[in-house]
Amino acid sequence: MIERQDLEKHSTFSRSIIRSLVASVGVTRKALNGHANYRVVVQLTELYHSLRLVNHRGPEVSDASKRLPLRRVVTGFDEAGNSVVIQDGDCDFILDKSPAWIVTDLWMTSDDPAADASKEEACTNDISLMPPSGGSVFRVVQFAPDKDYMGKWDADAAFASVGHHTNDADNRATDKVAGKTGRPKGMHKTDTVDYAIVMSGEIWLVMDEGETLLKSGDILIQRATNHGWSNRSDRPALVAFALLDQPQK
Repeated sequence: MIERQDLEKHSTFSRSIIRSLVASVGVTRKALNGHANYRVVVQLTELYHSLRLVNHRGPEVSDASKRLPLRRVVTGFDEAGNSVVIQDGDCDFILDKSPAWIVTDLWMTSDDPAADASKEEACTNDISLMPPSGGSVFRVVQFAPDKDYMGKWDADAAFASVGHHTNDADNRATDKVAGKTGRPKGMHKTDTVDYAIVMSGEIWLVMDEGETLLKSGDILIQRATNHGWSNRSDRPALVAFALLDQPQK
C-alpha cells in the first residue's frame, strides 16, 4: 500500500494521475483536492496502475522453464439450448519443447462446422504445427531467450516432432552465397494465415530480408511467408497465435 508521505512526495504524480482518474471514474476534483481524501487517491491510483499493467504488459513470465498457466473459458449450450460456460480453468493441452518453446493449444476448428459445434473439447494432446485441413488452431507459444538454447538447439528435430520441417539447410546455403549473416535456426513456412499478438515480453520476427522487433501488445499478420523467431532479451516472450489453414490451389 502506498503511504501518504509517498504520495505527497511526487507532485507531478497528482496532477497527471488525478486528471486521468477524474476523467475515467468521475470522481470530483473537490473530493481529491489537496489529498484531503488521500485514501481514495491511493486506492484509485493502485487500480489505475493495475489496469495499465494488465492492458499494456500482459502476463509476465520470468522463468523460461516454467509454463505460465493459461485460464481458458469456453462457451456452449445446455440441454435447453441456453448459452452457458462449459469450461473454465487452466488448459493442459501442452507440448513442452523447453528449453526452446512451450506450446499450449486452446481450441481448434475443422472443415465441418456441424461436428465442431457438437464438441465440448476440440483439442488433443497430439499437437502439430498445422491446423486441421480447412480449419484453424488457436494457441499460445512461450519462447525462451535465444541465449538459453539457440546454440545447441536441433531445430529440425523440434519441427519434425510437430509434423513439419525447417528451411534452415536452404537458408544456410543461400546466405553463404550471398555473403549475409545467417538467419536464425527454425526458419519455416506454413500454408496458413497467422494472426499473432504478443502478450508479454518481446521477440524479433525474422524474414528472408529484414527483421522487426515485436513488443507486448503488437499484432502480426503472417501470410504464409518464410519466417523465424529470435528472442534476444533476458525473459521469455509469450505470443498468442491463430493459424487459419489456406490450402494451396
